[in-house]
Order: sequence, then structure tokens, then C-alpha cells
Amino acid sequence: MRKFGDFSELSEQTAKNIGIIIAEIERANIDCSIFYGYPLIELDNTSTIMKCCIISQNGILILNDSEQEQKVYHRHILKTILDCQTISDLVMDSKNKLIQFKDCNNIKDILEELNKDIKILSTQDVDLLVAVIQKAFNLSKFDNRQIKVSNSLGSIIKRRNNKINILDEEQFQTIYKTQTEHARIRGLAGSGKTILLVKKMAYLHYRNPELKMVYVFYTISLKQFVEKLFYKFYKEFEKYKEPDMTKISFLHSWGNKNMDGFYSIICKKFNIVRKTIGDVYNKSDKFGAVCMDLLEQIKNIDIGMYDYIFLDEAQDFTLGFYKLALKALKPTGKFIYAYDELQSLNVETKMPSKNSIFGKKKCEDINLPICYRTPKEILVTAHALGLGIYKTKEDGSPDMVNMIQDTATWEAIGYEVVEGQLTFGKPVTLTRKDVIDDKCSDSVIILEKLNEEEQYKYVCHEILELIENQDVSPEDIMIIDLDSINLNDDFLIFRKILTERAWDETSEIWKCNVNLVNKDNAIKFRINGSIPFTTIFRAKGNEANIVFIINAHKLQSISTYTRNRIFTAMTRARFKVYLLGTSNMQSYINEAEIVRNNDYKLSFVYPTKAELQTMSTIAKTEIQSAKDYENFIDLFKHLKNNPALLKEILVEQLGVGVIEEIIELMQENNEEE
Repeated sequence: MRKFGDFSELSEQTAKNIGIIIAEIERANIDCSIFYGYPLIELDNTSTIMKCCIISQNGILILNDSEQEQKVYHRHILKTILDCQTISDLVMDSKNKLIQFKDCNNIKDILEELNKDIKILSTQDVDLLVAVIQKAFNLSKFDNRQIKVSNSLGSIIKRRNNKINILDEEQFQTIYKTQTEHARIRGLAGSGKTILLVKKMAYLHYRNPELKMVYVFYTISLKQFVEKLFYKFYKEFEKYKEPDMTKISFLHSWGNKNMDGFYSIICKKFNIVRKTIGDVYNKSDKFGAVCMDLLEQIKNIDIGMYDYIFLDEAQDFTLGFYKLALKALKPTGKFIYAYDELQSLNVETKMPSKNSIFGKKKCEDINLPICYRTPKEILVTAHALGLGIYKTKEDGSPDMVNMIQDTATWEAIGYEVVEGQLTFGKPVTLTRKDVIDDKCSDSVIILEKLNEEEQYKYVCHEILELIENQDVSPEDIMIIDLDSINLNDDFLIFRKILTERAWDETSEIWKCNVNLVNKDNAIKFRINGSIPFTTIFRAKGNEANIVFIINAHKLQSISTYTRNRIFTAMTRARFKVYLLGTSNMQSYINEAEIVRNNDYKLSFVYPTKAELQTMSTIAKTEIQSAKDYENFIDLFKHLKNNPALLKEILVEQLGVGVIEEIIELMQENNEEE
């Protein structure tokens, strides 16, 4: 059974009845999807919430309290289904009694109806009905490419693109439930973080057009994508009205002279001169510094600008921005941010803990463990390379580069233990479920070429081979240059090689073009018939079916941030990824080979707490709750006369990073008192 819903807008008795029905369905192991407290129905200028709708191969069972409700619900479901041409024939077939109704209080009749073995729908019909009611049918574009080669890579891409998309229970709840507190959403690349943020924003605007909302992002090239996504999602809820864009903003975090940003909008509102990078050239955390400076200037002003702030790529922001965002919220406003610690690219960026951002205020944790974009083969290989799980020293001993400090994070991002213990200093083997069926057999290719020209020639040859013989289009491909300093020069050399080979004399057209996405052309990422050529900083947040990562040799193989960049670049790919360089590639090749031979499992000895102190750590352990906070305060009070013992205990149990956080919280507590 799949459960989608929210009890908050249902009466106590209705919620109790539905709870009993859910428990009975689970006990009887009935295969169905149940919606409760959703969807919102707007008919005849009135709004209401459908109490309960159950979809199975027996059809659609709608629960209601009155004949009037039955009429309203029936009209809404019919309208929803008829609006979807793919499935509208189901209700046009008079032989099928697709929609049935039952009194919400008659639990016995409801269960008898569900237990009938009539099966008028296929499993695909059920999935499509669920997707239509979720408003999730158009999460991906329909792929209408012409297939010329049987079982080509393009045909596999088309099959996956045209599969029915359904939000899972966690995703659905994140979008549609009533938001009573701040929230942070953790998920790997491809888990749907951006989709959820934008769709929730669209739903909230549909429900309450007066809400003032802003969507903030780190990568400028995301702007084009999220704006189009918002409009598409809004039109799924409201076909006949346009969104009120005076209430909705999509802003880069900083902004520049040609484009407003979240920071610059606030500066403009209070007639404060916007600082540029040149003004803080001597600061390691440049954006954090300008945010803290602005906060100091407006500390006595009640801003109250936004009802909701949505933050994407939150791992790239430091505490200064978070504090500025909270300052910009209205008193009842909500801050919702999405992050993946492993994708942090900047040395100066240390993602702040929940407690350092919110203090004693509540913030809900939402974990998205399933990756729907990136196949297991690419994702696990990317994690192995990103962390250096199988990297070794010259003597063959382990030489990890990065590690997740909080062991619970592994399960939160979708890994499960198959052998050993997920404990400091113990051997462990981790794996993850694979939810993607349509994929290619050679999804990860790592190569070392003689020189950069040979590297570019290989990539050009491979691109044209894919386009000519594998039903791949230029829009399927992205090129990420890890040599960001020389991006423009690299692009000119690459484009020259490609254009010499891409002209089709028979049809007299270019087989493909390549477009540079740099600081001067940061917003228009996708152009029809063209392949974006960009840096990891501008590729982050975007995706492609096939990704070519070039010039990996320009990075140090042992560097923490080198490994993070390779991980982030690899996880842009939905089907296939190439990693190329001209030297120092053998370690990556060997590590990927171990992952493949280990059936895409990660087997390693978890570092001890002492060892973690000597390496770069991700997802640091933090104080989890207000109760923990109170316990630490009590501990401090009891041991305040023996600071040496207190420090020794905390170092042993928590590590230095968390101690600093505790001290900060104690200082805040003393100030409040």
C-alpha cells in the first residue's frame, strides 16, 4: 500500500476512520494507493478537500459523508481523468464501473469492496491514475525521438523518459502537507530535491496566491530551469489562470550588476550599497561576509519580506546567508532548504548545523533516500571516488580522502548494511537498492589519454558516434571541464575539433553544435541542437543523460575538493558518464574497477573517531534535539568546576567540531538569560 495524505484538514472522526481503514488494508496486505485529505477541489468557486480516495486494480473507491460530497468528488475525479488524454478512455468505457462510492463511516463495506477480485485496471493504469491525481504526470517531458537502431542507447533513454512518474510517499508529503515549521531536505543528486521545492512552491501559490515567496539558488545556470519548472507545475494545478509573478521571485543568492539577487534585493530595499567580490577579496567566505555586513546594518529593522523562502543547493551557503534569510522572513514565515553535503565544491564553505541556524526553533528533517535519476552503478562509483573509499597508499594500505562523520547519514541517503557494523573502527559493507531498470551496461568509462588534443578528439568521436549510431541527440549530452581556469581556451580548441567533424555533407547540416556556458553566458544553459560546455560550478544543479568530464588531470587526485568535484560531476549523468584526463588517472581507474568487481558495494573499515580528526569529514554529527541541548546544559552546569574533565569527556564523545557548536549554543543561552 502507498499512502499519500495529510490529516490536518480532516475532522477528528474522519481521520480516525481513515486510520482504521489504513490499518486494516495493511493487515490484509491489499495492494492499493490511498489518498486522504487530498486533493484540493475547486468547483463552483468553492474549495474543499477530498476525504479519501483509494485506487487499486478494482478501480477508484471514493469515501464521502453525504450525497452532495459524492457529487462534488465525482465531478472532480472525472474532470481530472478526462483532462489526461492518455487515460481518459478508462472512464469512457461503459463496461467498467471505474468509480465507486462508499460512506466514510461504513468501514466494513469499504473493506469488502477492496477485497473483491474484479481487476478492471492493469498495474500501469493504476500507476497512471495515481500520477494524474498526484499532478505528477508531467514530471518529465515526453520523449518523441525517432529510433533507428534497435536497443540503442537512445531507445533506452526514451523508454525511461516515457515511463509513468509517481511521487513516493516522502516526496508527496513534502509537497502537499501543511507546513507548521521550518524544514531541511537531505537527498542525493537525483533524489528530486529541486522538483520538490519548486512543486511545493507552485502548490502553495495555487492554494494561497497572496503568499510572498522566493526561491534562492547558488548556481546561476539553474534560473532558466526552475522558472520553467514552476510555470509548468502551476499550470498542472490551475489551467486557466496565470501565476501572479509579483508574489513569486527566483533569485540568485548574491546577484550582480546585470541581475538582482536575494542579497542585492535587500540592499536595494534599504538603500544600502551592494558589495561586490572586489570589496571582500581578502575574505575566504566572501558571500558569508557580505551577508554578515548587511545583517549588521539592518539588525534593528524588522524586514518581514517573505512568507516562504526556498533554498536550493544549501550545502554551498554559510551561516551568514542563513541568518539573513531568517531575518527576511515574516514572523510566521517558513524557511525550507535542500542540501547534499557531498556536493559542496568550495573550500570556504562549511554548511552550518541546524542548531546554529535555528537555535531552539523547530526545524523538521526530511530525508530522501531514493535516487531516481542516477543509476546505482554511477552513484556508488561516484561515492567511492568522491570519498576515496578504495584509494590506497603505495604500500597498499587504505588512504581515504573524505568520510561521512555521522554514521546515520549513510542510511538516510539510501545505503543499507549487508555485512559488518556501521560503527567507528569496524569493517562494514554497504549497498543500495537499484530503482532504475532502463540503463546501459557500460555506464561508467574512465580513460587516460596521451594529451589534451587526443582527449578532445576522443570525446568528439564518441559524441558523433552516439548521435549517428545510437539515437542520441545533442540535448542528451553535457561536457564538464574540470579545468575551470582555462575554460574559454579549452572550449575554442574543442569547438574547432568538433566542427571539423560535425558537418554532414549529404544533408548539408551540422550534426551538433557546442555552446559555452561561462560567467558571460551563465543563464541560457540549454540550446536546441547544441551541447553545453561548462565548468562543474555551472553544471551543478543541472543534469544530462550523458556527461563527458574532461581534464581531470588538472586536479590533484588526493585533494578533498577534487574528489567532491568529480563526485558532483559524475552525478549529473542519468545514463552514462565519461571521466577523462591525460595523467594521474590510474588511481581512479583502479578504484572504479574495484567497485565494479565488488558488485557496486562499498566495503571498508570505518575510520575511528581519532582517524576522522585527521581527514576531511562530511555530514558532521550535530546536536539532534532540544532535549539533547538541555542535557548538554545540565552536564555543563554539573562539571563547570572541572573544565579539564568536561573537555576530555566531550572530545571523546563528540569531537572538536561539535564542542565548538555547543559552546556557541551555551553563549546564546546565557545572552537570552
